[in-house]
Amino acid sequence: MRKMIFFVCLIIPFSCMNNENEVLKLYLKGNEYFYKKDLSNAREYFEQAIKKDSSFLNAYLMLSKIYYYQKNFANAKEQIDTILDKNPDHVGALYWNARILVISADAKHKKKNDAEAIECLKKVVELDGHHIPGRALLALIYEKNEKFKEALYEYQMIIQEEETIVTARANLGILYHRLGLKDKSSDEMNRAMSIADTLDIDKSNLNIIKREMEK
Repeated sequence: MRKMIFFVCLIIPFSCMNNENEVLKLYLKGNEYFYKKDLSNAREYFEQAIKKDSSFLNAYLMLSKIYYYQKNFANAKEQIDTILDKNPDHVGALYWNARILVISADAKHKKKNDAEAIECLKKVVELDGHHIPGRALLALIYEKNEKFKEALYEYQMIIQEEETIVTARANLGILYHRLGLKDKSSDEMNRAMSIADTLDIDKSNLNIIKREMEK
């Protein structure tokens, strides 16, 4: 009897794994069509993924993005609400909820939607301090509502994040150089230099690294 119970316990996870694989394949196929801008086919695959696994929240998020780009904001919001009902701390859903609120508001509901969007985005940056799009949208809403001090803070935080990106690209360039991938190394260093130029970041360390790599 114990052997039979043990055997059944093995079968159930294996079946679940197969279903997870199928759902993931559908989701990835939907992503493929989405980035080709074939939204109709993308939607079909995301809907199939949800039918197989209604807890797969990122499929709802991608459906929301599709409806958003099709300017069907009611359906886009419905998908987001489904996610947030299941997981109120879903960063992607909070960010896209804010985007939908801002773009779909008429003059009558603008202040209310902006206030709700701000709360969503404050939660986004609380959960993920490195979420640059969230900070950028939050700064823009603050600026539109003449909350200049708050907007300034968010823009400054974005610049700090971008300075970190400059360092990361330089370090990636060094790694590529050590691996003998000279073209990739050069590309990353050039990107780092370009970002530094745009942000008016001191490039003295980048110049030293670049000269060492060119020897």
